[in-house]
Amino acid sequence: MTPIPARHMLCVLLMAATCGCQPTTQAAATRPTRRAESKEAFLARYQAAHEAGDVDAAMRLVCWDGVDKKTKSFFRKNFETDFQAKFTSARLEPPAKGQWPDYEQNGVRYTTNLDVVASLMVEMVQIVKSTSAPSTTSYPVGLKEGRYCITTATPAAK
Repeated sequence: MTPIPARHMLCVLLMAATCGCQPTTQAAATRPTRRAESKEAFLARYQAAHEAGDVDAAMRLVCWDGVDKKTKSFFRKNFETDFQAKFTSARLEPPAKGQWPDYEQNGVRYTTNLDVVASLMVEMVQIVKSTSAPSTTSYPVGLKEGRYCITTATPAAK
């Protein structure tokens, strides 16, 4: 019987050791896998931000992809105004057909920067001069990398 040369044995061992392995990139190997966020977790994050009056935390709930400074400022002011009201409840509902349409302003067509999968309905009580009035605010919500995000309008691709 003839002995197997060492270089051939090394090839056989490497082939056996890597059998069934798929090539990966370093980024894919080190990228943590993210579980999909539950609706309850998203609602809890919104509620915590609202009750604490934490506008920065609310801003982190928004997908800012392709959004200009003017829109960010608009959202910040909306959160600041809403957070003056007492939080009552928040829920995610299926979006009504046509609830979040594309629109045109100053010759520019706008669309949401995420596909809308739900509407965040926030109920609160506005207190003005010792009088309280219930109010509701709604935001379009999409999914980004498994997390719920408030979606915003951005110029549509041409």
